[in-house]
Amino acid sequence: MLTKTFPPGLVDAVIDEAQARELRKRSLPARLTTYFTLAMWLWREQGYEEVLRQLIDGLVRGRAGRGGCGLVRVDHQDPCPAGG
Repeated sequence: MLTKTFPPGLVDAVIDEAQARELRKRSLPARLTTYFTLAMWLWREQGYEEVLRQLIDGLVRGRAGRGGCGLVRVDHQDPCPAGG
């Protein structure tokens, strides 16, 4: 749902415009942190752990249905083309 409403390319453009791109590769890259923040708003009645579980569950399902294009890959390589 999040990637359909806010495609990775759009999220990346906003991150770049805000000059909020991470300088080093982190466990939670800027793109994933952005989606996590949006997810916390959507599931605001849930705790952080439940929101993260739902987000990761969506990532796994999204990858399976989109040929590997999710929010972020474990090896930090961009899984999506610039257009999202």
